[in-house]
Amino acid sequence: MLVIRLRRIGRVHDPHYRIVVAEHTAPVQGKFLAEVGHYHPKNKALTIKHDEFLAWLEQGAKPSNTVAKLAERDGLAHAQINVIQYHGKPKKKSATTKKGDVKPEETKVPAVETPEQETTENTPETDEITTSPEPEPEAAETADQDEAVSAS
Repeated sequence: MLVIRLRRIGRVHDPHYRIVVAEHTAPVQGKFLAEVGHYHPKNKALTIKHDEFLAWLEQGAKPSNTVAKLAERDGLAHAQINVIQYHGKPKKKSATTKKGDVKPEETKVPAVETPEQETTENTPETDEITTSPEPEPEAAETADQDEAVSAS
């Protein structure tokens, strides 16, 4: 299987790449069949021989992901040029937000307004005060007994 990939040339800290067509089993710095362009990342200089590049694609060569991105940036379009999007691990969403973050509001559907029925006239008003029930005396006695047992 043929692959179109980058082959590094250039100095230390000054990379320069040739875009080459090679057998997929060949080493990256090994023998290649054709040079179809070059790329200098510091200058963003990209030169691709469009006719040769497309000819190798027609013969079944598959571009590496980086070469596919460069080809798309240069304006080449072909069915073989597929850029694979690699995504990292999904980030865990925490239950709490940071101090400056604002939680997005939930979308609320407005309630349909219905005509209000006048129920206040029909129901009598009561001024009763509800009180909470007092604790049972048994519970208080058992608490006193527990304290006495623990003190002994």
